[in-house]
Amino acid sequence: MGECIGAWSEWQNWGATCFSSTAYPINHRNRDFMNGTLGPTGTHWKENIAFRSFHPGGAEFLLCDGSVRFLPETIDGVAYRTAASKAGGEVPSLP
Repeated sequence: MGECIGAWSEWQNWGATCFSSTAYPINHRNRDFMNGTLGPTGTHWKENIAFRSFHPGGAEFLLCDGSVRFLPETIDGVAYRTAASKAGGEVPSLP
């Protein structure tokens, strides 16, 4: 479980930002936000499912062992996705 904010999402009231995925990096800003085109014509809704926080450089996550860890935006993508896998048998190495 990790932080999820809708501040960079035009879909923040549609439920698209009440869950997240490791498909995009931590604190990913979607193209509509970066281009200044947030509004009813935006088409990049799937980019809104990134874990995001107002913390510079990363986000807080609650792990299954009950610990809370700050994961940096610079985390290796494979390690980040491995930590979210529930059935692959992978052992993540988190910073």
